[in-house]
Amino acid sequence: MAGKVFVVDHDEFRRRAIVCAVQQASWEGWGADAMDGAGAADLLLLADAPGAFDAIAALRADPATRALPILGYGGAAPPEAADLDGWIADPRDGAALAATLALWAPDPPPAARAGLAALFGAAEVARLYAGLRDQLAEGLALIAAPDAAPRAHRIAGLAGTLGYGAVYEAWYRLSEGEAAARPEARRLARKALHALDRAAAAAG
Repeated sequence: MAGKVFVVDHDEFRRRAIVCAVQQASWEGWGADAMDGAGAADLLLLADAPGAFDAIAALRADPATRALPILGYGGAAPPEAADLDGWIADPRDGAALAATLALWAPDPPPAARAGLAALFGAAEVARLYAGLRDQLAEGLALIAAPDAAPRAHRIAGLAGTLGYGAVYEAWYRLSEGEAAARPEARRLARKALHALDRAAAAAG
């Protein structure tokens, strides 16, 4: 699926260079800044600059962008408290940017959804997907908690049932105590959250 990147940078020259780099990666289905603000984006690139952490907090507080994947860039990588989903040293590096975009490319909707709706009805299936959304949000917030394993197991089970196979695999590994699975579980949860929010908004 095609994806859109929104670039936020106080340095306009650097911002334009990054936009050009994203556009050059259009063979991967990505475009940059062809949207009306971050709410229409699939990925936000945010420069390390004064006020950046406040901007992240504002995005997370807005229902339209609360699940938007946000990657920081420039300077030293910030602490986890910044609530970023990743870090790229310099998005103008074509190879590094392409690798990052490949990780964050939007996934197609689960094929299982239509079949489940035919069996159980659209309203019930919408409730199940909303429940997955809530569980993923809680799981992300508490992903490093000492009692994360049972929560991860529940997320894995529901994600697998609803057609999110990669989410199932990563969160199942996390439920089995595999700490190395945490970054992948976090990335896939953020992508699924964003997709679920977009689908709910489109459904009205």
